Amino acid sequence: MVRFDLESDRFSIVMCVYDTVYNMGVSEHIRLFDGIARPYAWFHRIQTKRYIGILRRHLPAIGLLPGARILDVGCGPGSFGTAFKHFGFSVSGVDGSPRMASIAASNGIECTVADATEGLPYADGSFDVAAAAYLAHGFSREHRVKLFAEMNRVTSNLVILHDFSPGDGGIPFFTVTGFLEILEHSDYIAFRQSGYDELRETFDRVEVLPVDRWLSWYVCHCRDACE
Repeated sequence: MVRFDLESDRFSIVMCVYDTVYNMGVSEHIRLFDGIARPYAWFHRIQTKRYIGILRRHLPAIGLLPGARILDVGCGPGSFGTAFKHFGFSVSGVDGSPRMASIAASNGIECTVADATEGLPYADGSFDVAAAAYLAHGFSREHRVKLFAEMNRVTSNLVILHDFSPGDGGIPFFTVTGFLEILEHSDYIAFRQSGYDELRETFDRVEVLPVDRWLSWYVCHCRDACE
């Protein structure tokens, strides 16, 4: 029997970046995720199963109505969105990487190619919920502000971010997660320190719900929904 460890598998995924041949004329961010799209796809089922477990435990606290329209922002291969579909929600995806979007579509997520930091191609209030997993911490503060504003604009109710929990400092570098965040040059330490305050600048109310080791849901109540 083959046993997959999500931490070790993520290590394999990220190391594939270094073997990627990049095309010119495409943003660094999109090149990165185009390059690792196929390895991410290998672990779609494993990650989806993990998300389903988290949603099963924590969705009751959110109180989403059956059939709610959910936009999975930065959906990658569609694992987070697929987990929401498992519970009967209507899910669409958007990703800046054409390869990721194609894989998400093959996994049953209707997906649009667009960079959320440059504007989402949806009218105001098109969705009940905008959700994103492991997305916000990868951006600089400047781009996070744009991301939060767009997610707030396209939803009429909630924004849910599945990301690193608030806290000071980094995850121990000798763990796989900590080591990978260093390799990826992500802004996760700054996000842990200031992400909550950044969210409060955009949203009316932000609740932090711990869901896993080092991970929380940031449940953000949209200002327009409260007026």
